[in-house]
Amino acid sequence: MRNTYLCRLVGASVFYLIISTHGNAQPIIIKEASSVNVDGIISAGEWADADSIQIDISASAKVTILFKHDGTNFNFAFLNNLESSNIRFPEILLDVNNDKSASWMSDDWWFHVSATDCESNTAPNDYSNCLLVQPGWLGVNNFNSGPPLTDTVEIQIPFTKIDFLSQSTDTIGISFDVTNTFNAWNFWPSSGVNSSNPSTWGTAIVEFIASSTMEIQSTTVVLKISPNPVVDELALDLSDSGDRIQSISLTDLNGRVIYHSSPVGEPSFITIPVKDFARGVYILACTGFNSFVKKRIIKQ
Repeated sequence: MRNTYLCRLVGASVFYLIISTHGNAQPIIIKEASSVNVDGIISAGEWADADSIQIDISASAKVTILFKHDGTNFNFAFLNNLESSNIRFPEILLDVNNDKSASWMSDDWWFHVSATDCESNTAPNDYSNCLLVQPGWLGVNNFNSGPPLTDTVEIQIPFTKIDFLSQSTDTIGISFDVTNTFNAWNFWPSSGVNSSNPSTWGTAIVEFIASSTMEIQSTTVVLKISPNPVVDELALDLSDSGDRIQSISLTDLNGRVIYHSSPVGEPSFITIPVKDFARGVYILACTGFNSFVKKRIIKQ
């Protein structure tokens, strides 16, 4: 079963049931953003709204991976130290239902780009059906012998290709690697990943604009939260409902209380400093005199 975020209106409050994510690294956030032109060229501003991680391939060399989606396609870019670092081909592993099984299931996918494009949803490292251009997804540039060296690869995987059907916040299992295909595999997450064992892969939260900007409200309760996702400071405002804030808490997905406050004077508006929080998903609980609201907060 896919790990999801479920919403239910009860009385004057909106409650979120968070089914915890798994994995051995902090979840990444694949947010809805602008579309890309998959041509193997990073045009000015094209990927400015993407998030990123890095894979270490040596003490001095890293591969940067950009990621976002456009509501229809997952878009990825692998940058730097690919062919120029003794050959590293980009690969993506996806566990669409995020069931974290110990062996491959029908929702698990492997995508590989080298001189040809390869895919499998039965096992990783299956080069039996590689094609210069695969039907259903794009990988550009391909690797060719001789200059210029290929150090940029863009990959676009349509939701329909992998039967990803969500249009609201959801989670998938994911891992990235760069490999020479015979004796070197460098992964994100950086430790413990086995490409044949989806339970060892990381987790991605797939954010959609409609859900990430949603304001909690009912006929009697309006809690304004901004910005969400947040980087430095979170603002909470109950003034439109005429209520005042008695207490605020933030917990992580393991249930640990990361922040708690009972504001002096019981104001209707407060800010919470979150700059030093780790990236990830937190659960905000806001208690007023006439309301109790829970909301998922994403820290970037």
